[in-house]
Amino acid sequence: MKEHQETSAHFSEVSAAFSAVDLKEIDKAITLLRRVRETKKNVWIVGNGGSATTASHFAIDLLKVCHIKAISLSDLTASFLAYGNDTGWRNMFKGLSSVLANPYDVLVAISCSGHSRNIVNVADTFSPSNVIVLTGNPEGYLPNDLGINGPESLIVAMSDDITVQEDVHLAVCHSIIKVLRT
Repeated sequence: MKEHQETSAHFSEVSAAFSAVDLKEIDKAITLLRRVRETKKNVWIVGNGGSATTASHFAIDLLKVCHIKAISLSDLTASFLAYGNDTGWRNMFKGLSSVLANPYDVLVAISCSGHSRNIVNVADTFSPSNVIVLTGNPEGYLPNDLGINGPESLIVAMSDDITVQEDVHLAVCHSIIKVLRT
């Protein structure tokens, strides 16, 4: 029954991480996303690895369920690879956003480590008041490079385990969808 113990331990870790999430930060994200829908602006979502799949999933749900114009930069593979090849991998998403994003668009930046330089660099192209950060590290570059007040919303999955962080991030996205669905 080792599998049962490991599964139970993971669920306990996820539950503890959920308990530590600041619901006021989720409320701030919801308020910002409502404004985006009302003003017909865009939401750009970005992440690497597992966070890229969360970005894709969240973009689809915002678009389909909430009628919010949302695009995952992580899904624009040929484009970000071209920027990465020509301008450096740290700028692969920044190049896209500098061409595609409009003033008052919002960025949802997902980085478990909070140190992904390509995510930090794209976040720097947005006003901090238009950035939502999902991370596992409140001390990472991502939340701290956005100026004195940081991002508009900082949602932290407190765990040293990346699988727990990813589970919390996706569940947070789903909770936002439930509130904003039309």
